[in-house]
Amino acid sequence: MNQDTSSDDSSYDLNSQAVQGHQPDNTNGGETTSLANGQVIPEVLPSLSTLLNAQTGGVATNPSTFELGLDRGWKVPTLDRVQAPPANVEVIPRAQMDFPLLDDAFVQWPWDEPFYALPWSEDVGRNVAARHTDPDNGEYQSSGLFLGLIPSEIEQAKVNLQLFDVENRLCDFVFPTNYMVIRLVRGFFKHFAPHCPIIHAPTFSIGTIQAPLLLAVMACGAVYLNEQEISIRLYYAYHGQGLTWTASQNEDLVIAGQRDSGFQLWELQTRLLTCQYGLYGGDDRIQRQARLSFTRLHLCREASVEATKVSANDWTGWVFRESMIRCVSWTTVLRAVLLCNEDNAVLRSSNTELEGSLPCSEELWTAGGLSWQNSTRVTISSVVCFRQLLSGAPLDNTISPFGLLTLISVILSHISTLRLGNATGTVVADEDSLRLALHTWEEAWRTHPHCTTVPDAPQGPLMANALVVLNAAYYRLYANAQMNEMKALALLPVDQVSRSRIAKLYQLDNPPDLMKAIVRACRCLLVRVRLGLGYLLKTSCLNYPCYAPLAAYEGSLLMCWYLLGRRLMEIPGPEELVITTMMDEIVAESEYKYEKPIPRELLPIMIYRDMIRERWVWPATCNVLSNNLDGMITRLKPVLDGLQAYSSDN
Repeated sequence: MNQDTSSDDSSYDLNSQAVQGHQPDNTNGGETTSLANGQVIPEVLPSLSTLLNAQTGGVATNPSTFELGLDRGWKVPTLDRVQAPPANVEVIPRAQMDFPLLDDAFVQWPWDEPFYALPWSEDVGRNVAARHTDPDNGEYQSSGLFLGLIPSEIEQAKVNLQLFDVENRLCDFVFPTNYMVIRLVRGFFKHFAPHCPIIHAPTFSIGTIQAPLLLAVMACGAVYLNEQEISIRLYYAYHGQGLTWTASQNEDLVIAGQRDSGFQLWELQTRLLTCQYGLYGGDDRIQRQARLSFTRLHLCREASVEATKVSANDWTGWVFRESMIRCVSWTTVLRAVLLCNEDNAVLRSSNTELEGSLPCSEELWTAGGLSWQNSTRVTISSVVCFRQLLSGAPLDNTISPFGLLTLISVILSHISTLRLGNATGTVVADEDSLRLALHTWEEAWRTHPHCTTVPDAPQGPLMANALVVLNAAYYRLYANAQMNEMKALALLPVDQVSRSRIAKLYQLDNPPDLMKAIVRACRCLLVRVRLGLGYLLKTSCLNYPCYAPLAAYEGSLLMCWYLLGRRLMEIPGPEELVITTMMDEIVAESEYKYEKPIPRELLPIMIYRDMIRERWVWPATCNVLSNNLDGMITRLKPVLDGLQAYSSDN
């Protein structure tokens, strides 16, 4: 375990950067100690540093090398320019990426040498050869994640799009410029792909990728580059103009001389990207369209079946199979997050879809063919792991970060389904089993070799992203009724929110472990304010995934519920010392930003509202949640002001 992420008592206390949490539930029936003495995985929102900094091996020049087209049927993999090198090829270390230096080079490129957007694609010898064979003298040389600009590849991408647009519905669509293409694709792999690693970067090629998938990649990249109009235009080029229907119905479609047949991996990847874009980045119409499309996404079942048929004896077959596995896992993550917000029968019944293997490590996923040949590959069943969690059996520490994210998403799906009622699936878990599974997963996270709360860690953000899903699971397992009542209060007309209406929030039967959710929410906020609110406003939108604001929103509502209940004396007994201590520090860290006197009961809502308002890259998320938080402040402030005036008079 990393020293900076250890979860022992000496590492996480109220005076350190990270904080202590709860011990797993006492499964032996013994008495539990104070909430302040347990352990819970803390969250840290770190500095913004370069992503994709891993050093991996390159391959030497080989004139017969080809690229793998992952977007075609597995039975006859299409190979164009990249192949796994022979075992005796000398490994050449790849340089680390320096994005500030890259940005300078992008602006000052002298035009007499090839411009390379990412530094690890090809060796010098091959670049020199390409300059003499390409009609543009290699000026725009591109391959894989190298993503330089070759006009011939851009032209091929345009031809691919025309082949899909058989009904000429895109006659008014203007294909992005060369620099726009490189900018958007680079934005996708730098900011989007680390959170959603379903596109294999080493074999990605602009000229051979299927046109709808390229449009989806560029649309998602444009979101992170604050080019909303471009992203919407690209989204509608795929979805709004009927290209979806054309792509799925034209069985005789030929791309780059290759006929597609059977299961289409690229179509599944495209639909997942466009669904995520629509759910978190679109307007109301796009969101409805994306939600409907996601509930009808049956390709994951096909992918689960196809993945068992693909031979993984060679790199090309393995990459194709692993891509399908990752698509199924990412569908599981999105489904879990969607179930947090809506009661959808299709989503509830789809818990049965988690069949097959868990994703491999990110190191193996991003490695080349030579590294793959020399690596040890382990296949881990997702169903077996979930049943282990339900029984409290420890997990193998070889499970990848993406695998852990998948498993905590499965747990969250089952918790949400249990709370909604009518649980279905091959494995129907009761509340006690899910409680045990949750804390068994926590222990697996703590003991994992890549355990980190830092989203921009060298190994990627998936371990930190899993904590966001863990928070949502905590809130639903231990404080579901209280959280839902607060959500309903935020949507009430202002004139219906009164002292008597607020008192009804505390007439619920409080579960015995309710404070676990409250303390966890408070500790998450404490860690964030220690980093600095101004800093978070600049970095959190890039460091965290699209679904992160939901857990922040729910955590702030639970904190408000507890603090407001104490202020109104609706919650009997003294305030938990751990809450008081943390809130004192949160108030002290926030004094410079908010006008005094700071309303202690509303402070968590104010902080998270400001953190996501108009700053999150996914507008559908930030607009709705920040407006709800703002509405909650508007509804509660008069009540608190009345209490303050009454106290002053007496």
